[in-house]
Amino acid sequence: MARDSNNQSRRKFLKTTAATGTAATLGGLAGCTGAGGSGSGGQENGSSDETGSGGSGSSDGGTSMATITRLSNAYWGSWVKGYEEAAEALGYDTNVQLNEGKLSKQIQQVDTAIANQTDLVMGQAFTNSGVPPLAEACVDAGVPLVMLWTIDKWYTPQDAGDEFVQFFMPNAINNGYTAAKALFEAMGGSGNIVHIEGVRGNAANTGRNIGLDKAMEEYPDIELLAPPQQGRWVKSESRKVMSDFVSQFGDDIDGVFGQNDAVGLGALTIAEENDLDIEVVGIDGIPEALGLVEEGRFTATVSSLGPWQGGWCLVKAHDFANGWRPKDGERMMLHGSPLCVEETSDFDMIETLPVLDAGNFNELIFEGDSTPYDWEKMSVTEAGEDNWDPQNSLVPIRKEDMVEPGLLEWKDKNKPSGYEIPDAYSDTAALDEVEQMYADHFQNNPLTQS
Repeated sequence: MARDSNNQSRRKFLKTTAATGTAATLGGLAGCTGAGGSGSGGQENGSSDETGSGGSGSSDGGTSMATITRLSNAYWGSWVKGYEEAAEALGYDTNVQLNEGKLSKQIQQVDTAIANQTDLVMGQAFTNSGVPPLAEACVDAGVPLVMLWTIDKWYTPQDAGDEFVQFFMPNAINNGYTAAKALFEAMGGSGNIVHIEGVRGNAANTGRNIGLDKAMEEYPDIELLAPPQQGRWVKSESRKVMSDFVSQFGDDIDGVFGQNDAVGLGALTIAEENDLDIEVVGIDGIPEALGLVEEGRFTATVSSLGPWQGGWCLVKAHDFANGWRPKDGERMMLHGSPLCVEETSDFDMIETLPVLDAGNFNELIFEGDSTPYDWEKMSVTEAGEDNWDPQNSLVPIRKEDMVEPGLLEWKDKNKPSGYEIPDAYSDTAALDEVEQMYADHFQNNPLTQS
């Protein structure tokens, strides 16, 4: 059992608090979806391989299980596309289980998969507090688990054990900052905006808010007309919020910062119904938004790269099952995302993310029979320690990203007594080494190939 630097097991904390319902929870939906849920090391005293070695090579395949909320929006559809492609490439049967926003159902589904001898489990816990029971079930059964978007407060993969291979999410702060900067540039650097959030307390929502605030500091002539209101990641809810904003401010509104594409699309439909010509940005890169970007009606969207995420989950669980062990700094990571626009030359000032043509991106990710990723090349155990390529940028999550005011915004007042974040997350030299390793291995971005 993994322990923190004070030799105090976080699993013990969670088993106690789960019984009383006091485990920290954000209780929100995933920041990356329009209709469903989301979000945002090695081993200190366990058996994790500190060298991050490559393991024993390819397996004969097996069974895998993906646990997500629902498939009623294009983001999760694209995520499943990547998951299924990677599973086919590496020889695994697939099993997508939808929990429909019920954590108890999700836990039961994972327990059933484990009982049925599933080899790999991956996906997103419906709530942050759902991560510990899912992780502990997999660790106790010896089943590799990779998760994204949601992670409990004051909880890391080390607190569960080796089989909680990795947690990862997009860099929500950078994505929010870049989307906001694209919006402000499209507005000519000045004007009035309204801001429609997702669900407060969610890591993705928090990070995107921080990114927006950072961008606004650089554009003093941009004014926020009113405090942000929650659209709850959903188009219909965001239409109601935007309708209220239009009633209050009318044509004084020059732009909308949408916390995801569904939010932005809801705002856009209300604006167009009221004959308002405004700039709107979102985050996720779903087909509807990309199509409107191509038409010049939606300013920009930052893609969460659903297919890459789904495939990466499968690949890392596969690598673990075949002998690879992550270094400490690989246990929690942030991945890169592209900004998708109509005319890339109009956004030459954007340096924080790759800027891609929305039409080309849509064709590569959504319109073709398959995505452009090489899943075997992505795998350490298939391609080899020297030749693997993540085909995306990744950097370690550090302690400053976890605690308030960082991305995960863990508040000291909520920290369990005696608990300390594992030392791995403040080991600057080791984290820098991991960051450089991923930069060195990232040789090919299939989204930018001509």
